[in-house]
Amino acid sequence: MPNLITFDTLTLKDIDKLQLINYSRNWRPDYALFEEVRIYDESKIVLIDSVFIYQVDDKGKRIDDSKKVTVYTERYKIDNNGKIIKIEN
Repeated sequence: MPNLITFDTLTLKDIDKLQLINYSRNWRPDYALFEEVRIYDESKIVLIDSVFIYQVDDKGKRIDDSKKVTVYTERYKIDNNGKIIKIEN
């Protein structure tokens, strides 16, 4: 999995690390998860998780028009010392 690592440019020692997930997966017919990472100017990072939940029929097949979506968002910033700080939503 990709990581965002900040480090001290003089010592090249790690200051902080944030695991970035950027993939989609379809585990089961009734569930799908999509995760996205966006990095903006001013050292701001947004992690977005979209969870799709479906009903299934008697054969275990997904009923597409039964989709319910929930989106979770986490925001971070990198401070002047290289620390990755979670920003309250």
